[in-house]
Amino acid sequence: MRGPPTGVRHHDRRRRSHRPTTRWPRVVPLLRESWSDAQLADMINLYGQDFQKGRLLASLIRHQAHHRGQLTVLMRQVGLQVPGIYGPAREDWAAMGRAPEP
Repeated sequence: MRGPPTGVRHHDRRRRSHRPTTRWPRVVPLLRESWSDAQLADMINLYGQDFQKGRLLASLIRHQAHHRGQLTVLMRQVGLQVPGIYGPAREDWAAMGRAPEP
């Protein structure tokens, strides 16, 4: 297994705390309190453009998924194991003796 490329810092996973490193646990309750289902059709101005709140939220989720995919590919290219953040990664399935589920 190759290590990370020069200039890329590798973090020892054993030292990590088990607290979430994302802001989503705080964002989701705020969205639920301030955006109702009916309000998802409302318009919001962002960067000088008008967007429907629901479409903006869907676009942000797709954009996050896109970057997750990019990071997965880059991690595998440099020989790092992909963490199973959103369910088991391919390597996790292999360790369980099973084929990855579609």
